[in-house]
Amino acid sequence: MATADQIEDVFDVYDKDHDGKVSKEFLAESIQALGKAPTAEQQKALAAEIPGDFFDLSQLKNAYRKNALKTAKELENDMTNCFRALDRDGNGQIHEAELRQMLLTLGDYLQPSEVEILMQGLVINRDGYIDYDQFVSRLIGEGKGRE
Repeated sequence: MATADQIEDVFDVYDKDHDGKVSKEFLAESIQALGKAPTAEQQKALAAEIPGDFFDLSQLKNAYRKNALKTAKELENDMTNCFRALDRDGNGQIHEAELRQMLLTLGDYLQPSEVEILMQGLVINRDGYIDYDQFVSRLIGEGKGRE
């Protein structure tokens, strides 16, 4: 959990003209810089709660402290547990075709081009399986530069 000083420091980074306001387009990025990882849906909801086009320090503190926002580590644990629940063999792997199907059809489903980007560089064994810990680490790792 970030301290009040850390939240203020992040706010100051985005408040380039020091007028006490930051464009709402940087709200999610500010929260991510503090170690939380809001989903796309949560990002929209947070922005909708703030009237106008800007947020102030108080609004950033309130948005950051929302209980539903998880850290990257919490998201990683949640994703890994979901894959484990689907892992009938308990071998830590998921078939590439099954993963693609899940990404295209479940939850905040992705476009085929987005799935292709995610699949690039993944190690697929000769039987067509992917280590899901590797996949989850890759997903989470893409957002860690902001922590």
